[in-house]
Amino acid sequence: DPLKMLANDSQFAQWQNEGLAADRNSFENAAIICQCKRWPLMIDPQLQGAKWIENHYPEMKKITMNTKNWMRTVKNGVQYGYTVYLHSIL
Repeated sequence: DPLKMLANDSQFAQWQNEGLAADRNSFENAAIICQCKRWPLMIDPQLQGAKWIENHYPEMKKITMNTKNWMRTVKNGVQYGYTVYLHSIL
């Protein structure tokens, strides 16, 4: 099972405590996001993962397209390696 290679039961429980839904698809997405070495992209049309992202990465920069200097925040996030949550794009 590839999912068991990326995460274990204690991580699944921690993610559920942080607000992640308890289905396999959510666990797979969370495992990929947590193991990703570059810039993961999460498309969350039903906003089910938003709560988990906010709880899992409390230090992240949360911005919208209307945030002043949003592109600079994204650029700095890539350059310095911090998490940027660009939400409400549409």
